[in-house]
Order: sequence, then structure tokens, then C-alpha cells
Amino acid sequence: EAVKKVTLFKSSFPARFGGRLSSVIDVRTNDGDMQKYHGTLSIGLLTSKINLEGPIVKGKTSFNISARRSYLDLIAKPFMPDDEEYSYYFYDINAKINHKFSDRSRIYLSVYNGKDHFAANYDGDTDSKDGSTMNWGNTIVSARWNYIQQPSVQQHNRLLQQLFIRRQLIQ
Repeated sequence: EAVKKVTLFKSSFPARFGGRLSSVIDVRTNDGDMQKYHGTLSIGLLTSKINLEGPIVKGKTSFNISARRSYLDLIAKPFMPDDEEYSYYFYDINAKINHKFSDRSRIYLSVYNGKDHFAANYDGDTDSKDGSTMNWGNTIVSARWNYIQQPSVQQHNRLLQQLFIRRQLIQ
């Protein structure tokens, strides 16, 4: 529900992607409904997700927010021995605000946050407890202003901040 369109460029990228050296995946997210509120909830065997969208100011400003989490860690826990812990889960959140100044001018604010977590703790044949924990994820914040000067001339200004987090703890 968060993704509107995905395009894969294996080679011969358009100029807007700059001097990329490998494949490019162009992911476009939904802008949100400017007229009415609605959403979806999906509960699966290993993951669940929710999507909500609607107007903030009807006809001018909208939002779209999606979240997803796996719960393999919660499902496996009752089947694990008491002295061992293995867990893995991930989550991600997408949010977007879209404001329409006029038919020729719009601004977008997008945020993505995702994290993966893995932990393995167990008692061996020794007196000490062994294990490790790893976390990794991304946070991306972007702002984009689109302005149509004439039907054949469009201006796209983009500000992007990206943070990749990888943390590993070995106990």
C-alpha cells in the first residue's frame, strides 16, 4: 500500500540518477488520498502490516503512513529450550506528507525507517553464557518540491538525508 510504482534500471540509466555504477531501483510511494480517510490491516502468519491515508487539509494536504513487522521471534519463543534464545525480527515504517500549493506547485516530505534484529544466546557445556546480538537498519528523510513552470518545463528540487546503522554486540 505504501508503494505506487517500482522501476528497475539494469543499465543505461536516465541522467537524473547521476553517475551510478550499477543497477538502480526507482521506488515511488503513494501520495495519500486528499479527499477521504481509509486504511488497510493485514495479519499474516509471519508478518503484519497496516496502512492509513487521508487528508490533513481536504483537497490541499494529505498523508500516507505504512508500518510492517515480522513476529517470528514471538512465534518461536514457546518452542525454544529455556536456556536458549534465538530471535529474529524486522520492522519498517514509511510516512509521506503531500501539500498542494497550486496546480503547478507541490511539496512532499517522506520518511523511511527500517530495522533488522538478530540475537542468539545459549548455554553451552561451560559455566558461561555465549551469544551475540546484531542490529542493522536504515533511516531516510527526504523533501521534494515540484514546480511546473510551463507544461513542457518542470523543476524538481530534492533534499535527502540517509543514515545506515549497523551495530553488532557480541557477549
